[in-house]
Amino acid sequence: DKTTLIITTDHGRGVGVRRGWRKHGRLYFGSGNIWMAVIGPDTPPTGVIHADETFYQNQIAPSIAALLGVEYTHPSRNIGAVIQLLFSEPAHALKAFAPGNLPR
Repeated sequence: DKTTLIITTDHGRGVGVRRGWRKHGRLYFGSGNIWMAVIGPDTPPTGVIHADETFYQNQIAPSIAALLGVEYTHPSRNIGAVIQLLFSEPAHALKAFAPGNLPR
């Protein structure tokens, strides 16, 4: 009851004919779209979430850290906000994992 499993990708597959897809990067439309699956005791069992909000890859590390109860910092990288949809109790998560409110 303490394990959270997180699965994600480092890049998307792009759009178009799947057999013809061989590369990724800025020139390949859709390759920047990634997905993430999360299951654990702190995550609501809501199934597939189609959020109106856009999430970014720079939010994954701080979200994982928040699930562990620590703050993610990096001296030279732009760090995104914690993805609050990952928490069963968003109001509690917002309060507990607000910037500057985490144990170091």
